[in-house]
Amino acid sequence: MDKRIIRTKRAIRSAFLDLRKDQPLEEIKVIDICSISVINKTTFYKYYTDIFDLNSAIENEVFATFLEDFKSFGMLFSDTEAFIRGLAEALKKQEGIFTILFSDRIDVFFSMLEKSLKAHYLEEHPITITPLKTDFILAGVIHAFKEMHINRSYDLDILITELEEIIAAIVHYSA
Repeated sequence: MDKRIIRTKRAIRSAFLDLRKDQPLEEIKVIDICSISVINKTTFYKYYTDIFDLNSAIENEVFATFLEDFKSFGMLFSDTEAFIRGLAEALKKQEGIFTILFSDRIDVFFSMLEKSLKAHYLEEHPITITPLKTDFILAGVIHAFKEMHINRSYDLDILITELEEIIAAIVHYSA
């Protein structure tokens, strides 16, 4: 890719993230991004259809990086502790950008995560328990972790212990 394109997209992204720190997504205007990144609106629209398209592109990039950092993604049933700790570590590593992008839209992130987990565990690498039970476990893990992340009221070690017990009981009951 042309270095000018990379530089321009980087400037647009940087301006957007600077604005996003202090403003909800719906209040950010293309003209403000253009002013900060010193480009014209035509240049912005050459790469993105609107603010929401830009936001989506950045969210997808950040989520892809998150998944790369989440080394234990496929270990929910084989090593629940590693899975939960890996999830916590990957979130912590991306915490700054996550706070900017998802602070008022945390459900969007956890929905993306649940969709990726379901694709992995239900389609790509199905396990021996039924799809309904797999779906139930995945939704429960996501919900519990989301609550922990939002409320910060769960102790990670307690969450791990309880999720291990629940998953083991469901898997054992299915056998």
